[in-house]
Amino acid sequence: MDFLSLKKARPSVGRACLRNRLRHSVCQACQDACPLGAIRLNNGSADIDADSCIGCARCLFVCPASAIENLAPPQRAYRDSALVAPLSLIPPTTEELRLWHSQHHIRSVEIHPDEHHGWLVSIAELNRHLDLVGETMWTLAPPPQNNINAGRRRWLQINRVTAGTKAVSPAAASPTATLAIIMDTNSCYLCGACAKICPQQAITLSEQELTLDPHRCNGCKACENVCFPKAIEVKLSATALLTNYAVFKATCSSCQQTFASWREDVDRCHICKRHTYGMREA
Repeated sequence: MDFLSLKKARPSVGRACLRNRLRHSVCQACQDACPLGAIRLNNGSADIDADSCIGCARCLFVCPASAIENLAPPQRAYRDSALVAPLSLIPPTTEELRLWHSQHHIRSVEIHPDEHHGWLVSIAELNRHLDLVGETMWTLAPPPQNNINAGRRRWLQINRVTAGTKAVSPAAASPTATLAIIMDTNSCYLCGACAKICPQQAITLSEQELTLDPHRCNGCKACENVCFPKAIEVKLSATALLTNYAVFKATCSSCQQTFASWREDVDRCHICKRHTYGMREA
């Protein structure tokens, strides 16, 4: 038997991490979510200290690039439309609770108001999001009273509705609808870098139009990282509307190269406009 094959893979940050793909990425969502400081940023890359990691998987739900490897989402107990005890000591992220809301239609948590403070904070943040998008907010329900000990319950064969266990799938996450993609057309020169880097295809550029679809956006902000004129911004918004901008194809009178433009009457590309002494032509 190959005992090496039985060794459990250690949690790690894969090549899909934005810090591995984008030189100027400032994403540190996984590090911020880790309750034990097991994720460190070394020379611009994120690394997981597997000896310190307890497998809570909070990083799994906040990573916009799905770059966390060898971690499984936690199993949680539920009954009907409520999460129930035992509740984890490490509270879930708001992102995980959103998935419980959308994937399993959970709408409440059985919890004592004076216990599990971290859970209460996550639920409050979740309700802020749900209120913003006009969806039903979660409620807190008192845990059922258990006056009969487990031994007597088995002896008396007293049945109650038992809780099941499930986990949510981060891979099936639908991007949040509370993000807006803002484009400054006065600064943008339609280089197309944002559309090429967007992993969710929330930004697309064709010969006829530029489309910004915030419903696909997961907030990774890769577009902001690659935009040289800083013409694009992703931010929270109460409304998320798909936006189409007309794009025109033009030919530069200086360098004779074709380029994309916001207007039909433009005769010089953005590079030649910057090179006022004909450096592009040389």
